[in-house]
Amino acid sequence: MRIVNWNVERPAISSPKNAMRIQHLLNLQPDIVVLTETSKSVDLSPNFSGRFCSPSPRKPREGEAVAAIWVRNDRFKVIQPIQTADPREAVCVELESKGQHYIVYGSIIPYHGAKGADGKSTRWQEHKHTIRWHRSDWQKLRSQYPEHHLIAAGDYNQHRDGVGKYGTIEVRRLLTDALHICNLNCVTEQDFVATTGLSRRNLDHICLTDKLAGAVTDVLAWEGTINGTRLSDHNGITVELDDTAIAG
Repeated sequence: MRIVNWNVERPAISSPKNAMRIQHLLNLQPDIVVLTETSKSVDLSPNFSGRFCSPSPRKPREGEAVAAIWVRNDRFKVIQPIQTADPREAVCVELESKGQHYIVYGSIIPYHGAKGADGKSTRWQEHKHTIRWHRSDWQKLRSQYPEHHLIAAGDYNQHRDGVGKYGTIEVRRLLTDALHICNLNCVTEQDFVATTGLSRRNLDHICLTDKLAGAVTDVLAWEGTINGTRLSDHNGITVELDDTAIAG
């Protein structure tokens, strides 16, 4: 199974780059795709089914969404959407494939300067607030669907490779604790700048419950500029899992 996570940098509905974004994603041959700062014009149908966040005042352009989840139709059956604490900021679906059940949760944890609804939030305040309600959502999902595999992915606005400095010690610890209590493992914490020569560090992460994390065979990151064209200001991330290990 292949999971892809990418912030596509708020593409305009009519952007000529959207076709390139779509083609790049399809070339990766994913089974699950989580997109953030996305648009309904980054459309992976007909071979994928998509579920989007509700419209958000933070992303007011036509067709914009904070996050979307796309799943391959010949691999997964979509059972139902699942309500999140804030459907404008997080989207969640229940899936079934080969007798295994999954919950996929896609979202953004805001950057340090997010001001909140009243415009008065201090640095990292909205980030910390969002981690707390993510933790509550994840705990609820683990309680209601204890036998399901949980995949949480998105733009978490933290360097988690032990080298990058974006994100305070406090906010990184807050997210680490939230993941730990929900039996989620962040599998995208390696230093991709050192290991693959990327020009920037990852802010986007994929987190998996124990059985899935144990089935990971490869983790790759790739530049948002592809064939000389900037398609995003974020790296994308791909996680490969062994289906046999998931089912075993």
